[in-house]
Amino acid sequence: TVDSCYNTGAVTATSTKGIAGGLLGSFRYGTLKNSYTATAPTAQNAGSMAGRLENALSRTVENVYVPDHGLDIVGVSATIPSTWKVTALSDAALKALTAEELGDNFKPDTKTQNGGYPILKWQDPAAAEPEDPDRPESDPNGWDGKKTSIPTQTDGVYQIGTAAELKWFADAVKTNSTIKGVLTQNIDLNHRDWTPVNANFAGELDGADHSITNLYCKNEMGAAALFAANGGTIQNLTVSGKIIGSNESAILTSVNTGRSRAAPPRARSAAAVGLPVSPRETAARSPAV
Repeated sequence: TVDSCYNTGAVTATSTKGIAGGLLGSFRYGTLKNSYTATAPTAQNAGSMAGRLENALSRTVENVYVPDHGLDIVGVSATIPSTWKVTALSDAALKALTAEELGDNFKPDTKTQNGGYPILKWQDPAAAEPEDPDRPESDPNGWDGKKTSIPTQTDGVYQIGTAAELKWFADAVKTNSTIKGVLTQNIDLNHRDWTPVNANFAGELDGADHSITNLYCKNEMGAAALFAANGGTIQNLTVSGKIIGSNESAILTSVNTGRSRAAPPRARSAAAVGLPVSPRETAARSPAV
């Protein structure tokens, strides 16, 4: 069964006898329902829904929507059962599809993260985040907590100017512990759930006298901070937000075996919020060590 899926990408089969479908290549048997494709495939045998049907086995199609681009539903000539519920729509009509047509797993793309086409509910950051009375309110137009973007590099140093780029940098530490980055702008993390930078960090992050604001990190089972551990260098950075952890929690790094430094006299010690203590806003400038 294929249920509650969609396609907005290009599909191409380059073989001289190529077969391609907007949702399925070869449809042998089973069920396809509550799904849509926003693009028409390109192939010698292209079908808006499927490339071809195989065998005389039982197949069910319910509430499937395809673009009205002149393609047959199935690329290779086939008899389409009258019980199939497939509807060809204009781009505007595809974007206007609701949960009534697609099922309750879908919702409108209100932030245009999917080009205006319906998204699955789990893709909505607000819906994905569990209710948390400790989390400060986020700006619905700010960073969603999930989007990442690869920063540009200058002399091997990533130039980080957005929350999405900082998130990418944090994720990249998992595979490149000696990565280097520098902030080029102040960054607002919008009180979205933050997973601390991997404890393998042995690289460099230079704040260049910029700030990271509205950090929110909560871990009721352990440490919470911007960095899980620092084995490298963090410098010239101001961080503010809300940290809640059960142990070894701080605004900057839970464990420091490297260097956290700044030019005095503006350096200030980091504050942390542990679960036994009432949560409060915290701010720190990377201190001289």
